[in-house]
Amino acid sequence: MTTKVRYRCVKNSLKIRIKIHGIPSATFDTGVYCPQEKFDLKKQISGYPKVQYFMDSTAEAIRKLFFPGATPQSLWADLLKQRTEAQGTHKVSDAFGYYFRTAEVVDSTKRSLEAVKSKVTAAGLMDTSIKDINGVMMRDFVSGLTLKNSTAYEVYVRFNTVLNRYIRDYQLDIKLPKGIIKRHQAVEMEQSEYLVWDELQKLITAEVEDDSDRYGRDLWCLMALTGMAISDLLLFHPDKNVSDDGKWLHYSRKKTKSKCSIPLILMAREIIERYEWPVKIATRTIQYKSEGIVSRLVGRRMKSHGARKTFGTVALEWGYSLESVSKFLGHANPMITANIYAKVTQAKIEREMNALPEMVKKMMEV
Repeated sequence: MTTKVRYRCVKNSLKIRIKIHGIPSATFDTGVYCPQEKFDLKKQISGYPKVQYFMDSTAEAIRKLFFPGATPQSLWADLLKQRTEAQGTHKVSDAFGYYFRTAEVVDSTKRSLEAVKSKVTAAGLMDTSIKDINGVMMRDFVSGLTLKNSTAYEVYVRFNTVLNRYIRDYQLDIKLPKGIIKRHQAVEMEQSEYLVWDELQKLITAEVEDDSDRYGRDLWCLMALTGMAISDLLLFHPDKNVSDDGKWLHYSRKKTKSKCSIPLILMAREIIERYEWPVKIATRTIQYKSEGIVSRLVGRRMKSHGARKTFGTVALEWGYSLESVSKFLGHANPMITANIYAKVTQAKIEREMNALPEMVKKMMEV
């Protein structure tokens, strides 16, 4: 007697049909999402390798479970029982190993996941079976983190992401507890368009525990020290954009194609040397990470484009003329720089006051 296994897709759900010679066939719902338009006439799922793997492995498992006298119903029940019993062999350590092997993780995210893994290891959860993870266990793990609320929430989310990816790809019938820790509610902040030089220096030297947060802060600060926009930052590479002596940044703006040459101060060079280039994360991710951490550190809501406005303002404080700042930012008209980007601060006024000739200073004395 032979066992035949066939699949079909009904309303984006994968169905399995088991046929044994001489016995009426039976169809079962696998519960696996399967887009109808991706399921071709040869019953192969294109573009969804995880579903294809499930189909192949399930068909093979059913053939191995076959015994004389078996029915489609008994084979399907035996398969579900076998997979349920096997769930206890999947450990948290397996999920982390699988995630690092299969997910496309950039270096900054990898460092954050390594930090999460170390915290899970310290909590003694690496050898725990995934099916045994419950609400009490998760709550104890989160409460044991000596981190501020926002960072603890990110650790919790990343831990869940690793576990859920493993559960999804291995088709495990496991539901992780939800709502253990709520997202940290951001405090209403005053919005600010730019930082002055003193504020930027404090931001650059501020202590940041999380590697991912530090990366977001440093990217924002590099834009504030060079005037690059996010689109320019994504194309930046020291080998092609930094001069041989390391003192100049040369690049063409993606938006306007205008050529820019900016002197690199030491703080900018240190940030460049700290990381690998080019940046391998999406624009939205840079905006989310940089705006979030910078806003928390300065106590005002900052946008990613505020970094360019900060550069224009700070460059004036350093003593550059408006025309030079306009060239640095790649503007065709200095009036754009004056009206939007470069703000005259009290620090600039005081610096120019101190630079006045002594005769003028005496005339201004009361």
